[in-house]
Amino acid sequence: WALRCDLAEWHSGRRMWPPYTNDRMTPYGATHVRVNYPVALLRDRAVHLCGVAAFDTWSRVNTPELAGRQYGNRFRCLYYAWTDDVTTSDCSAWIEIDNTFDDGGWVFAGDMHLGQEGVVHLVWYRAPINKRFRDEHFPDITRRYAICYARLLKGRVIHREILVEAGEGLSAEIPTDIDVESSVLPWKIKDKPVVEDPISTPRFHVTPDGRLFVIYYVSGTSSDGTTVSENRILEIGAEGSHSAPVTIPAAYPLTEFFTATPRAGCEPSYTVDLLGYRKGDFGLFTNTPTSVSYMRVRLAQQ
Repeated sequence: WALRCDLAEWHSGRRMWPPYTNDRMTPYGATHVRVNYPVALLRDRAVHLCGVAAFDTWSRVNTPELAGRQYGNRFRCLYYAWTDDVTTSDCSAWIEIDNTFDDGGWVFAGDMHLGQEGVVHLVWYRAPINKRFRDEHFPDITRRYAICYARLLKGRVIHREILVEAGEGLSAEIPTDIDVESSVLPWKIKDKPVVEDPISTPRFHVTPDGRLFVIYYVSGTSSDGTTVSENRILEIGAEGSHSAPVTIPAAYPLTEFFTATPRAGCEPSYTVDLLGYRKGDFGLFTNTPTSVSYMRVRLAQQ
């Protein structure tokens, strides 16, 4: 990494990935666990990083035969590291926030927000084991989807909870684009097809009066059998509790998106700006055009 500070001085260093262990086999024979797709937060030289790491193995799989990408995403672990001042001290050791080694699912980092008194708010997506893989090999595993939330202080988790949960035995209103789940990509690894699952992107939004919201996408079927495809928003309370979700009345919801937040250099606002894809508009894996859309939502002031 490299940082050019306000005094025009350059600072640099290296953030090492954690070494793998024998019971957690990493892809490609790597000696260290790659912390991929990180969410990065920088404020007043404090740095917070959160990313996901891929593992071929989990509690019921310890051989290569059942460990490939033909069985879906393998981001089994969510890691976090931080420092109060990156110009004077390196980041902490990687801290494990969540993992799916027990059920063969996967996780993905969503967003971070640095609140009052150094409290870090973290939101991430938790997905189940690939359905075909589960049905063929592990039929006793329950497939559940979740949007998870945690608060951290000085590298320690002080609160965690599930904001949204759906799947088998629960609601069929799933917090991702369920229609493209387990899509087979147009290439192979070692002559085996690569299976891709949609990545949910829950994001924070911060208002000028300090309120914190989470925005996410939901698809599937409601309790009355109606097809669901919409963006929803809920509020995080002062002590970490959360409100019931509210549907954003958009004619064209975004399945994956970014928001304008302080982490991205934006001022808090009562206007939510979202940039992302409508359903079916992400054409990278389908040889169709990719279209990026913009949505603006105004929040009522209290």
